[in-house]
Order: sequence, then structure tokens, then C-alpha cells
Amino acid sequence: ASLAKVKTFSASVENDLSIDQIGKWSFEEQTGAVAKDISGYGNDGSLSDPGMWQAASDCNLGFGGCIIFNGANYIEAPSSLRQFEYAGGDLTISLWLNPDTGANGDFLSKPWNSSGKYNYRIAWSGTGKISVCLGLSCNSGRSTAESFKKEEWHHIAVVFTSSNKVSIYVDAKLSAQWTHSLVDWVPSGPEGGNGNVSLTMGRTYPGAGGGIIARMDEVAVYNQSLTAYQIRQLYAQGLPRHQLAKK
Repeated sequence: ASLAKVKTFSASVENDLSIDQIGKWSFEEQTGAVAKDISGYGNDGSLSDPGMWQAASDCNLGFGGCIIFNGANYIEAPSSLRQFEYAGGDLTISLWLNPDTGANGDFLSKPWNSSGKYNYRIAWSGTGKISVCLGLSCNSGRSTAESFKKEEWHHIAVVFTSSNKVSIYVDAKLSAQWTHSLVDWVPSGPEGGNGNVSLTMGRTYPGAGGGIIARMDEVAVYNQSLTAYQIRQLYAQGLPRHQLAKK
């Protein structure tokens, strides 16, 4: 009965928010080399290693499954419509992360090209802090002041707004916020141009760059700036699945 209640609540939250989803990967397939995008936009992710799937018992989940990154494997989610690019508009990235004791590196990034130019990068540091950087060469960024526990599930949401504000929420609490002044987003031809490189999970760049050792679950990208209330909804929705409801 409790599981049925969880699924009903989850569906209710998704009905409120899914209209603005442009990508969502729940990692329920548990087999194969494709992580299906269930947003309806068809931005399926390609796994570099089909052995990345983890069952609920291996993920410390109440039900479902997750993905495990070992520092070298990754998922790339291409978008022919370039929906995951941020150039000063509204965008939200939401996911659950369970870092290993040795976790240290980027866990989600959007590269422009193979010449070292990035749109945004989100990382977990060796000290347990979460950082976001923006701009072609990480020209603007912040880290959370607080360090978070490893080997435990955390809900992470990064909110970009058209007024240039960037907010990092961890477990539904605002942990860092700043206003950037970037105006140049897309690299010029001499800088490599816009190669529309895939959204990358688990590493800095598909097949290259630093990776993270961690489990990941329920990744979603929204083409709007979610409010603090909506982020609390997402966090509350995920508590039973990630076995945090009683903590």
C-alpha cells in the first residue's frame, strides 16, 4: 500500500512538472546500452559500458534501479535540437547522486566542442562540496560552502534564470547562489565553434576528461527555472525511493 501511495504522489508531481521537461532518464531499463529519455523528446542516452546498470539492492534504493560510474565510464545524451544548451535563458537540472568515498570530479557537463570549451560543468569535490561553473573556460562559478556526506543519496538541483542568477540546491536547501555577468556563450570558429557535443553524465567529456565514482538516478532537465517549492516537491517525491524518508 505504501508503494502505491509513493507512485501516486510521484505521478502527481510529474504531472505538475513534466510539461517543461526536455529530458528525463530514470535508469529503469537495467539492461542494454541505451538509457531511454522518457520526457517525450527522444534524447536517449548512450552508455559507454552496458555493465553500468545497478539493481535496487546494489543502489541502496527502495525500488527501481540506478547507474554506477567508475571514473571512466559515462553516458552521453545528444540533442539534435540543442535543447540542453544554456545561453542566458531559463534552465533547471535535477538529479540524485550517491558519491563513493573516492568521488572527485565532474558528474554532468555540456561541452561545446573537443577544444576544451564548455557551456557548463557540475562537479563533486574530494571534500564533499558541489560546484557549478559556466562559460567557455569556466569563467563564472561557485561551490557550496557546506560539505555533504559521501555514500549517501543527495538530491541536487541547479537552476539557471534569464536574469543571470544561478542557484545550487542540495536536498531541497539553497546551498549557493550568485549572479553571473557572462554575455559570450558560444565559442567562435577559432575556439572550436559549437559542435553540439552531447550532454555528458559521469565524465567531463565523452570518452575523455575527469570522471566520478558514484551512483546516479533520476536525471531531468527542464526548460524553465524551477521554484524552491517545485524543488522541494521533487526532493519529497524521491525520499521513499532513495530510502531517506525516515532520516
